[in-house]
Amino acid sequence: MNARVLEADLLDYLADKYQSDDLRPLKEAVNEHADHLDKPLPAWLRALEAQNTIPTPLMQQLKSDVMELLKNLQGGRKY
Repeated sequence: MNARVLEADLLDYLADKYQSDDLRPLKEAVNEHADHLDKPLPAWLRALEAQNTIPTPLMQQLKSDVMELLKNLQGGRKY
């Protein structure tokens, strides 16, 4: 599995999670990035935070969710 496929899968998972949790700003941001994948995930997160369009608590949740997913992937957990 290459990095782009992994990133797309991670973003799909997060978009579904944020839709079910009714976190529209995060879902929209994730969907927009997933549609283009013009930047690697870390660069996108930094740029998104710098834009200051997502409230800080939601931005923190997004970063935390990404980190948790990456840790789980390293540990071999299945979703």
